[in-house]
Amino acid sequence: MLEKNTEPDAVRYTIHQSTVSGQEGTDILDMNQEDCLEHICESLPLDAPEIGTYYYVIVAHDSAGHRSGPSNEVTLIILNYPPTSPADYIIKTN
Repeated sequence: MLEKNTEPDAVRYTIHQSTVSGQEGTDILDMNQEDCLEHICESLPLDAPEIGTYYYVIVAHDSAGHRSGPSNEVTLIILNYPPTSPADYIIKTN
């Protein structure tokens, strides 16, 4: 899965979604550090708008407004929409 940035001064994270591998894409979610991985594990497949392939990265932000580089990329392939079970999607770490 996505690995959040472990910067000691990170105060929030943004999740970015793209339909092109290697591009940061659209900021789809902004959350505090504690909620970040929980949301990804429980809700990521539901954030995809339709059948297709989506790429996700996380970016860390500190209190001074600096941002990290993107995390490792995760690929989400939606096979059936809306996904209602794990058989409806594939998640791969790139």
